[in-house]
Amino acid sequence: MSSLYLAVLIAFFASTVTRVFGRKWSMFDGGLTFLVSATLNNMAVNLLMLILDRTLHDIGVGFANQSLPLYLPY
Repeated sequence: MSSLYLAVLIAFFASTVTRVFGRKWSMFDGGLTFLVSATLNNMAVNLLMLILDRTLHDIGVGFANQSLPLYLPY
């Protein structure tokens, strides 16, 4: 199973988090998850840690993407 599919299953609830807590906390959660994944990537010593890193990275991007379309110019 691809780590992207696993991240999509978890980040599926990003819209609910954004609706309940607001865009500010959703963007904060996305940025924090992205920073944790970058730290985990630097400390990775085996394949499982890299898969967890990629999953956290995709979740962080998903949460940030849920919040940012309002601020992007079209």
